Amino acid sequence: MRYYDEVNCGRSDYLNNLFKSVKKSNVSYGFETLIDSGIPWMARIVNHNRTTVCNGILVTQLHVLTNFGCIEGIEKLVEQQSDYNQLYDRYQVRIGEHSSKDVCDTNSDGILNCSSKVLLRYINVLHIRHPAMANDLKYGVIELNRPVTTIPHACIYQYQMDFLGLEEENKVENVISLMWGIDLKNNFDKFELNAYYYNETFDYKDKRFANTFGCKIREDYLMVIEGFKNGMWKNIIKGAPLLRKVKDNQFGVYGIGEDTCVKNFNKEIKHIQEIFFVTFKSAQYFIFHSLNEVNHDEEYVGNEFYDISKFYDRDTCGIVRKKDNLSYKSDFFENEAYYPWILSIVKGDHACMG
Repeated sequence: MRYYDEVNCGRSDYLNNLFKSVKKSNVSYGFETLIDSGIPWMARIVNHNRTTVCNGILVTQLHVLTNFGCIEGIEKLVEQQSDYNQLYDRYQVRIGEHSSKDVCDTNSDGILNCSSKVLLRYINVLHIRHPAMANDLKYGVIELNRPVTTIPHACIYQYQMDFLGLEEENKVENVISLMWGIDLKNNFDKFELNAYYYNETFDYKDKRFANTFGCKIREDYLMVIEGFKNGMWKNIIKGAPLLRKVKDNQFGVYGIGEDTCVKNFNKEIKHIQEIFFVTFKSAQYFIFHSLNEVNHDEEYVGNEFYDISKFYDRDTCGIVRKKDNLSYKSDFFENEAYYPWILSIVKGDHACMG
């Protein structure tokens, strides 16, 4: 089944206008702004206490790319190659345009939108390529319990480049990172989306760069901002893949490289895991390798957040509607009119009652 939309993925007029305005301002990396318009493919990973633990991006209709480093217990499960089922009832994925003053709760229906266009989904399958890492950069893919077809997903950068027949620029620039944060200035938790724009990044293979600066550490590339705190912002903004403009108003995730960089920290050699490199093939390999590894045929659907008592009506269930005294009578589907809880599945001339 096809879950990737090459034509409509990653569309955002708001981001496109932001991109143009910031580029004209000639600012370097580090520019920050508050997003006051919806970015439909942004996701939050929420635990059972309704606390946001991770940021993520919907990269297909069925998959969210996130950082497993902020999901409690994932490291041990990965190292032990344990069953991920025990995580299914502990987290839900919220995908949507706005999330301010979020009132979605554990009783919200996972099929319908709840507050502020937030769409609830549940973790179905987890996959992470690297079995264990030394730090918090553990990028992985979450497969949802059902596809998200009502909103567009972000593009996968290299896949989209190949699809459009575009060529990559030699110099990497114009990178955006989007992250949910909490603004505490109004004495309540109000989720807002921040954009971090980086006009300049560096290719670690550039000899002039290497000879002058040595290796850049992960904070310099801002693949993930850990422990970020500025003014009234709370430091829960973790797990934010980088985005880059693909074409027109389309944006895609990319830039997941592998560790080959070493830097001298206080006379100690330290390896930096998952630094941002200009290796688009490795990014493409990681994402599609992850998506190919998940099991689309899995029957398990983790909807433990549901409380069936909230949807069960003991007072009116099974009540039969009174028959209408109509002059015209028809035997076709008469039972359905008077017994509204009867389900018919019709194909051609055949009907199956359920």
